[in-house]
Amino acid sequence: MKVIKRLSVIGFMVASFAPRAEVNIEFDRDISPLLVGGEEVGYSFFSKSGYSVPDGTNQVVIKVSKLVEKLGEKEKFNSKAFVLTFTEENQQLFIAPDAKIMRLDQAEDFDANPRFSVTNKQGQSVKYDLDELPNLGGITRDFEKELAKFNSKHYPKLIAASSAVAVTATESNVAKESSTATVSSQPSQNNMMEYWLQQASDEDIEQFTEIAFEGRNKSEVEIPEGASQPVQMLGYWFNKANSSERKKVLAHLISL
Repeated sequence: MKVIKRLSVIGFMVASFAPRAEVNIEFDRDISPLLVGGEEVGYSFFSKSGYSVPDGTNQVVIKVSKLVEKLGEKEKFNSKAFVLTFTEENQQLFIAPDAKIMRLDQAEDFDANPRFSVTNKQGQSVKYDLDELPNLGGITRDFEKELAKFNSKHYPKLIAASSAVAVTATESNVAKESSTATVSSQPSQNNMMEYWLQQASDEDIEQFTEIAFEGRNKSEVEIPEGASQPVQMLGYWFNKANSSERKKVLAHLISL
């Protein structure tokens, strides 16, 4: 019995300290990450260089941001926003510009012909896809929304995967609810969202999509006065949805 207990303790310790299956990402100091794994990177006075994403296919949205020389003076250069998509498991990646960017003309050349170096901890080059993230317009850019729109066309499986992760993350909470409540409320909300989407015009859907994305991190979205009935009802049912349901709605809206 003592041997079994000792083995159990050792097994527990090994399991506790076993490395997590994830991909760690570090960025060159000239790169400003905007989104990592679909999550917005908040601004910090003390910049963070390392991030982690789960194994599999992931994306980062990045730009080059640095001082360059122009006619003997220094000028801040901010490149376009680029989407870098890769598939890796249990790796340490380092991402850097693959070009010399010291002068304004070199910066402009980089914007026209972007090149990045992605290497693993063994120093080997990692395959990736690089795309410019289309700007949807507006006073300020909403990179999360722009990436969702981009993925709906180029990487629809990533949108489906993010929705599946959101559902999995809340399964434990859903299991605690009574089966009666689950059966009666969940289908009702989904059916009502689908119903009012069918009643909505293209203009209504476009307006509600803007409202939903702008208020996705708030407890409730605000519907402007004078909005059509479909927009008002979509807002009502969206406010009743939980976090995972909202993510699925947003993914569906961006695909329309």
